[in-house]
Amino acid sequence: KPSTLSLDSSSEYQFKVYKDNIIFSNKDGIKAVNKKGEEEWSIAMTLTNPYILTTNKYILVADKGGREVNVVTNYSVVCSKRTEEPIIMAKINESGYFAVVTEEKGYKGKITVFNPNGQELYKWHSVENYIIDLDISLDGKRMAVCTVDISKGKVSGGVVFFNLNEEKPYAGIVINDTLISNIRFYKDNSLIVIGDNQMVGFSPQGIQKWNISYNDRSLQAFNIDSNDIIVLALSERKGGN
Repeated sequence: KPSTLSLDSSSEYQFKVYKDNIIFSNKDGIKAVNKKGEEEWSIAMTLTNPYILTTNKYILVADKGGREVNVVTNYSVVCSKRTEEPIIMAKINESGYFAVVTEEKGYKGKITVFNPNGQELYKWHSVENYIIDLDISLDGKRMAVCTVDISKGKVSGGVVFFNLNEEKPYAGIVINDTLISNIRFYKDNSLIVIGDNQMVGFSPQGIQKWNISYNDRSLQAFNIDSNDIIVLALSERKGGN
């Protein structure tokens, strides 16, 4: 029998699955609801524009356009960070390493990486290109960032590879005529890049190993699960399936 839950129609909500619960987030914080529609727990927060991500263990709650990021596990906030500049996006991996992308005067964006205890590990300023997505390897030693360059009148995606114990990136790739939307490390530190017209795989050293073209079809949706299985939904550009 389906469960019914009443929500405040004056609030905007984000929804994510976390363990056996559905996580609701709005400007007042987050709450977990079980399969019966009953509230299991809640955490009060003051958020203007909630941005929420979940892993098997962690929930990351950021205030997009605001200056606060919280990491939740075991039904409580284990780490809270305030940024100097407005938040653009944030990411967390299965091990609890997380990164926050913020605005930064004179740059296209700044990334700050933290370990699961909230200690700062790394900072990087993007001088020329906007940051679209990023991921941190499970061991917390590597980061990959995808960017977009529109300065030449056409879209080019970029991928930048970092060792977090080194000041500068160790590799960088430009993928012409492809808008990259998402990036993901596999467990062996190889990398998958999802673009609007192709999917590309890289070695841990930042060398392109393969690509799969969508053959003039449009990417509608995709999912990468915790076992690194990828599902793409594509449609013909002229309205076909």
